[in-house]
Amino acid sequence: MYNIFNWFLIFKSVLNETYLLDVNANLISVIFKYKYTYYIMSLIVCGCTKNSGSYIYKHLQLLYDIAPLFKTFKMVVYENDSTDDTIAVLEEFKKTHPLFDYISEHVEIKARTEILAHGRNTLLKYIGGFDYMIMADLDDVIATFKPAQIKYLFEPTYPEWDGLLANCLGKYYDIWALRIDRDKWNILCPFQVIDYDCWEVAYKYRTKRVISQHQINIPVSTPLIPVNSAFGGFGIYKVNKIKGRYNGYGGTRCEHVEFHKGMNLFICPKFLVNKQSQHII
Repeated sequence: MYNIFNWFLIFKSVLNETYLLDVNANLISVIFKYKYTYYIMSLIVCGCTKNSGSYIYKHLQLLYDIAPLFKTFKMVVYENDSTDDTIAVLEEFKKTHPLFDYISEHVEIKARTEILAHGRNTLLKYIGGFDYMIMADLDDVIATFKPAQIKYLFEPTYPEWDGLLANCLGKYYDIWALRIDRDKWNILCPFQVIDYDCWEVAYKYRTKRVISQHQINIPVSTPLIPVNSAFGGFGIYKVNKIKGRYNGYGGTRCEHVEFHKGMNLFICPKFLVNKQSQHII
């Protein structure tokens, strides 16, 4: 239907308000109030959590609120070995949110990045049939998220991409996941080349400057930044471009780096997650 009639007007109620909408290809852009956008694509939101009972309900709700913006939506969360009331809160959320589900496991894995790799790989089993996957951290990095931010991930002027990763308020913090090889770097890139594991080099040479020199402020006006890997607490991926799996290498590597191999990735400066001062060197 959308291929036959490239442009037409419809009315759609989004977040309890009615807007005049304009459909072009896969994107329905709001042309009346320019406040929200509705996408005729499917999206699954994934994330891992543990011992988050005090805040997880609120943070899940922030992400679940984007459900009306997509033709098809699902949210799946992986939990393991919580010692607080996290499972009870997840169960409570599930009762009132029909598009939400969770997996809860006991695992013998000890290294944090290996646990995260296992959890994220478990979530990858659920992404078949969806157009896009969001992988998000569910702690305070997502506390400032608003549904209207989604529009920054689908701007029609962007180059072709397989995945877009978050910027953040304040200095960019997630250097462990960041890789920019020399063939990706260009003179407009705000980062230096970072084709190494920053923490490995920091321990080897007993200096944290190899981390702090990359923890910079990225203006939202910056164009998309080509990277080999990044994360920043939030990433959106085209499901048909996902070929890899997460690997924490026994806790010695960031799990995202292996997952991102071979993908066409960018940091999206306009898409901001919460400030992470505790990770700034």
